[in-house]
Formats: sequence, structure tokens, C-alpha cells
Amino acid sequence: MNSYKNILKRLCKYMAYTMLFLCSSVIIGIIAGISSYVFVDKDCDNQFIQGCMAAGMSEQACKDKLYH
Repeated sequence: MNSYKNILKRLCKYMAYTMLFLCSSVIIGIIAGISSYVFVDKDCDNQFIQGCMAAGMSEQACKDKLYH
């Protein structure tokens, strides 16, 4: 009976560690996604505006095209 309790305790402990690992992985993924959206997305917008202006459109027309 004592052996069964030890096995059950270990199993619960490893299941808790697994759940903690999965939750932390999800949280880290969300933080990485938000930070990449904030820091990388702005560069893409500027590159699009520069390319649009190189094609002969005004800056305001390019921004309107991007944000609408």
C-alpha cells in the first residue's frame, strides 16, 4: 500500500510539472508573439510606405492605402 502511495505521489508530481511546463510555454509564446508584433511590424509598415513612394505615390496616399 505504501508503494502505491509513493507511485501516485510521483505521478501527480510529474503531471504537475508537465502542466506547469505547458502553461509557461504558452505564456512565453504569447509574450514572444506580442513583442514581435510590436517591434517587427512597424519596420514592415515603413518599408511598404517607402516602396509605395518609390512607385510615385504621395506619402499620405501610401499611408491611407496601408491603414485603411
